[in-house]
Amino acid sequence: MLSPDKFKEPPKAFRGAPFWSINDVLKEEEVAKQVALLDEAGFGGAFFHAREGLVTPFLSDEWFRAFEAAVKEARSRGMHVWIYDEDRWPSGFAGGYVPALGDRYRAKALIMIMDTKCFEGPDMVAMFRCETDENGFPLRCERIHRGEASSKYLYLTFVRYTAPVGDVWFSGFSYIDTLSREAVAKFIEIAYKPYVEKFGDFIGSVIPGVFTDEPNMYRFRIAPTFRKVTFPPRGGRYPVYAVPWTDDFREYFKKLNGYDIVDKLPELFFDIGSYVKTRYDFWRTATLLFVESYTKQIYEWCDKHNLKLTGHFLAEDTLLSQIVVGAVMPHYEYMHIPRIDHLGYQVWNSLLTVKQVASIANQLGKERVMCETYGCLGNYPTFEDRKWIGDFLYALGVNMLVHHLVPYSMRG
Repeated sequence: MLSPDKFKEPPKAFRGAPFWSINDVLKEEEVAKQVALLDEAGFGGAFFHAREGLVTPFLSDEWFRAFEAAVKEARSRGMHVWIYDEDRWPSGFAGGYVPALGDRYRAKALIMIMDTKCFEGPDMVAMFRCETDENGFPLRCERIHRGEASSKYLYLTFVRYTAPVGDVWFSGFSYIDTLSREAVAKFIEIAYKPYVEKFGDFIGSVIPGVFTDEPNMYRFRIAPTFRKVTFPPRGGRYPVYAVPWTDDFREYFKKLNGYDIVDKLPELFFDIGSYVKTRYDFWRTATLLFVESYTKQIYEWCDKHNLKLTGHFLAEDTLLSQIVVGAVMPHYEYMHIPRIDHLGYQVWNSLLTVKQVASIANQLGKERVMCETYGCLGNYPTFEDRKWIGDFLYALGVNMLVHHLVPYSMRG
C-alpha cells in the first residue's frame, strides 16, 4: 500500500514525464542544463521527441551526442530518458530514410476508379463491368480481364497506388507501407538499432523504452482533393475511393479467409453480394496484418533488447475513426505500456478511449497505462484545469501522464 510520505514525494518512476520537444540546433551543454531544469520542476524524466524546427539532423552523430548528454545528466539525477522513434509523426518513415530506399517501402493503397470505360496497365489489380440501377449504383458486377468501354455500363478499375515522393512532412518523401513486414523491419534497423548499439549501458535503466507515435495503415496514404462544384462540371467527376493495401495483401487474405479478395473488391464499396461478410473479412485482415507487421514486430524487437514499447495510435477516439488502424485494442496486447492520447479541454469524447486501453491492461496484467495529456490546451489552462483532466484519466485507469509539451527552444 502506498504510504502518505511516498504519495507526497513520489519516486521518479511515478512522476510525469513530458514530451520534450527537441527542435532547433542542439547543444550538448544546453541539453544537460534542461534535464536539470526538468528535475527541479518535479518531473521524473522526459521523452526525447524530435519535432518541427529541428535543425540538427535526426539520427546523425550530432543527434546522438545530444541524446547522450541528456542520458548522462539523467543518470546522475536518477531520471529517465525515453526514446521517441521518429522525426515528428506518424512513426515509421525514420525521418525520410526508409521511404528514400525505394517504392517497395512506400505506403500502398488500392484505388477504385469509376468510369464508362476500364483501363489496362501494370498497376491494375482487377476490372469489373457493372449493371446499374436508375440512380447509377451497381446492381451486379462481373469481373473482366481486358479493357472495355460502353455507356451502358459502369466500369470499376482497381489500381495499385504507391505514395509519391515530394511530401515535405515526410522529409520530402512519403509515409511507409506499415502493412509490409519488410518496410517495418527496415524502420527498426534505422531508427531503433543505433540506440541499442550506442547506449547499451543505459538500456533498461536510464532508457526505459521507446515511444511510437500515431502509426497507421491508411490516413496518410491518400488525401482526396475537395473541389468547388462548377457548371459545367470540371475536374474529377468522382471522388477518390481507396482502401489499405500492400503487395502481399491478396495472398495473406486468401490464407486467412479461404477466398480471393480480388473477386469481391466491388463489395468493399457497394451494398451488393455478400458485402457485409466481405467488409468484415477485409478490415479484420488489414487489422491483423498491421498488428503483425508493425506493432508485434517492434514489440518483439524491443522485448529482446530490454526496452519497453509504448506509444499511441492515430485516431483512437471512436470506433469509426479507428478504421485508420483497423482497431486499437489488438495493438495494445503488443505494448509493454499501452498508451492513449488526450487532447483539449474535454472528457466526453474520451470515455471509450480510456476504457479500451485500461481494459487491455486489466486483461493482460500490464501494470502501467500511459496517456499523452494536455495537448491542444493552448497557453491558457489553469492548474485546476490540469487537475480535473488528470483526475478523469486516473479514475478510468491511467496511471502515468506524459505532459504535452516542454520545448527545447521557442525559436520559430
